Amino acid sequence: MDLTRQETPEWLDSDSCQKCEQPFFWNFKQMWDSKTIGLRQHHCRKCGQAVCGKCSAKRSTIPLMGFEFEVRVCDSCHESITDEE
Repeated sequence: MDLTRQETPEWLDSDSCQKCEQPFFWNFKQMWDSKTIGLRQHHCRKCGQAVCGKCSAKRSTIPLMGFEFEVRVCDSCHESITDEE
């Protein structure tokens, strides 16, 4: 057990998904401008970015951060986690 625990990232605030730019449901102006329905906001547990459900559909364990059970991660972090294994 020589591994050092990594700190969890601070969750970032955003009015739209930080991956695909789709607006979240409280962003009325962007929803009106783009004629779309707002999405629910989630946070990636590895990088802390505010993302939509489509961009964070995967789950993974992150033992170095203390997540021994599967938690929501964005798609790009999921790829980096599987590359580390």
